[in-house]
Amino acid sequence: TRMAMDRLNDKTVLVRKQAMQLLTALLENNPFMGNLDPKPYRDKLSELYKQVIDNLPGAIKEAKEQAVAEEVEDASEETALEVEQATLAAVMNEVDGWTEQEMSEEQQQYKIKVNAL
Repeated sequence: TRMAMDRLNDKTVLVRKQAMQLLTALLENNPFMGNLDPKPYRDKLSELYKQVIDNLPGAIKEAKEQAVAEEVEDASEETALEVEQATLAAVMNEVDGWTEQEMSEEQQQYKIKVNAL
């Protein structure tokens, strides 16, 4: 859809016309029309997040626990958010390093969940 929107600014009339027809068809045939309540999507996101956090790899889990223990002294929301963001970044980097041949079925499912975040 982004490409079609970009093509609306094209010099060629035919390209602009085709882009408009594509966008019109997408809007007319949108299966989510009138049903874009964000609550189910937020619930699914929080469920995925909880599953990822509950199953952190060992080294990352230990580092997070240590950071949370140090955070108790600071007791600021900014620090808690930074720890959570750093944890997710570390998990994403770790999972990206896994190769398909080495992964178990459980690790493959975990990687899918991490990538969904």
